[in-house]
Amino acid sequence: MQEYLENAKKTISSITKKAVKKSSEVYENTKISFKISGIKSDIEDEYVKIGRIVYQKYKGNDISTDDAESICAKIDSLFAEIEELNAQLAQNKNINVCPTCGAENLSGNTFCANCGEKL
Repeated sequence: MQEYLENAKKTISSITKKAVKKSSEVYENTKISFKISGIKSDIEDEYVKIGRIVYQKYKGNDISTDDAESICAKIDSLFAEIEELNAQLAQNKNINVCPTCGAENLSGNTFCANCGEKL
């Protein structure tokens, strides 16, 4: 009976450790996903700024791209940050993203399951 209780205790301990690890992974991935959403919102704000600048310049007959260039550069850097976060998410999920079609593939795949492109 003692041996049975010890085995049950070990099994419960193992299951608990796995659950804690999994919940930690889910938390980390959720945190990255929220960060990506926030960055996408920042990009939308920058789009609004560009639209406002272009419209104001249009109304004043002074259309220039200098003002919008810095905002476009910021948008590019935000998109680059999203790419880095997506790569981190893919690594956390143990997947490869196809460079051609963007499909998610298991990390061991040599070719994309969606389009057949070499990964």
